[in-house]
Amino acid sequence: DNQSENCPLIPDSPDKPTSPSSSSTNLKRVEIPLDLWIYHILPYYESNAQFCQNAMLRLCTVIRSEALKYIDADKLPLVDLGVILQVYSILSDKVTRQKRVELAFGQRVISKETLERFKYYNIVQENGLLLQDGETFVKADREIVTRAVHQAGLALQYANAQFRADKHIVMIAVCQNGNALSLADYALKEDSDIVRHAVKNCGSALKYASKKMRSNEGIVLDAVRQDGLALFYSKYLDGRKSVALEAVHQNGMALKYVNKSLQDDEQIVTIAVHSNPEALQFASGSLRRNRQFIIQMVLHNGICLQYADDSLQRDRGVVLKAIQNSDEALRFAHKSLLKDRDFCKVVLKKRGKSLRWMHPSLQQDRELVLIAIQNNANAISFASAILQNDERMLRISYRHQILQQQQLEELQQSRKIS
Repeated sequence: DNQSENCPLIPDSPDKPTSPSSSSTNLKRVEIPLDLWIYHILPYYESNAQFCQNAMLRLCTVIRSEALKYIDADKLPLVDLGVILQVYSILSDKVTRQKRVELAFGQRVISKETLERFKYYNIVQENGLLLQDGETFVKADREIVTRAVHQAGLALQYANAQFRADKHIVMIAVCQNGNALSLADYALKEDSDIVRHAVKNCGSALKYASKKMRSNEGIVLDAVRQDGLALFYSKYLDGRKSVALEAVHQNGMALKYVNKSLQDDEQIVTIAVHSNPEALQFASGSLRRNRQFIIQMVLHNGICLQYADDSLQRDRGVVLKAIQNSDEALRFAHKSLLKDRDFCKVVLKKRGKSLRWMHPSLQQDRELVLIAIQNNANAISFASAILQNDERMLRISYRHQILQQQQLEELQQSRKIS
């Protein structure tokens, strides 16, 4: 109520009409034209809905009816029509939309088209793609289309074709879904503002941009920062190191689309592999044969051994480096090493569960299985069926399992104390 004095629609209390029978002098002095009424009420409605509702309910019936005489509902902006109907919904939430209109506007005729427009104005707020079910005049309504693409950028495909060339509408659409750029007029696919917002939302939207935009380093950088794989759509800049670095940093697999000259660059490949170890498969052959480089990669992630040159998969030193951080690294060692008992014995002392990848003849070797269990009690599950059912082996495995669990608990306790 304290705020009512700020609302130009409510007269000071001494002159405020209190009933429909109030003097006509007061009503004439208030003078509330349609546009003034709507645009003064709306700001209060948006900033303080409860205050707006209270203020409008305090306006007497005569003032409301006098103001509404100026309204042509068919020309009223949908957002303003919504405000009026919202006020009358306060009076009765159960009345139909048509009844609310009758309450607000009396018996004057309001076209079915206006009611249909208002219906879709509310529908697309929840699901913009439902614009596709609207009539032609609905799809050509700027207010409805704006609200639809704000909720779902791809709703632009169902709007009237004129909106595909409308920069404001398209901007809203691509900010919600970058792929809406595919629906824009070609002239807007060459607009740097539109394209930049599209690729910042979805890097792969770069594929819908014009050739000129796909050659723009700033645009491409924005795209690969959002999705490194977007580099695929810019063959013109795949040899630019600054672009390649951003792409592989965001997604190591983007190394696949980097220019071949840069696939031989240690810095770029290292960043790519740190992002995704699988990216090593796209490095140049010379790097995958480089022993020192591969050792650095397997020390980061032993799985990188998978993409090392065959000669390095036979290299005992490289394989031993790889198993330092991965039980599965031995899987990618050369088959000849998986049959080598002496080598496998060394491996099992470091990685008991690597027994899984060794030759079957070694999985039934009692001594090797015992070494594996001593390192990891769960390694018994990779021994041969005979040893898995061996009573003595099961007792040893169980004993080591308890011991290893105690050691783990002690380690965790010491970390908490420190």
